[in-house]
Amino acid sequence: MSGVIIAMLKTAPGSTPTLSASATPTSISGYSSGYGTCQSFEPAVASVSGGSPAYTYLWSKVSGDPDITIQSPTSYYTYFTALLTSGDSATTVFKCTVTDAASTVVDTNTITVTLVSLVFDFGGGGGIIIP
Repeated sequence: MSGVIIAMLKTAPGSTPTLSASATPTSISGYSSGYGTCQSFEPAVASVSGGSPAYTYLWSKVSGDPDITIQSPTSYYTYFTALLTSGDSATTVFKCTVTDAASTVVDTNTITVTLVSLVFDFGGGGGIIIP
């Protein structure tokens, strides 16, 4: 066979592949119109490989605005919401901590969530203003 490479990865008998996890997408946004609850357009999703199934998940804030909340903090995926007044915005960084059945713990990469409450200005110029 010319030009073909076949590779196989084996783990030692009785060993478990190393637990790893990542979160996607790395940037999430959401908008609301005026005062009210603003929700992210898409969920953050934690993907896991290796380790010993079953896995538990715990989303947490790393830094940023305390107004953004995690909707499903113990799920592998979650949306984010914030109660914002017209013209406000909030940005927060999150991560997910994954624990496997053997109590091995790993954190995902961080994701940044930005939620914005749009301002509608129909007097004078008309239109939408994004803060």
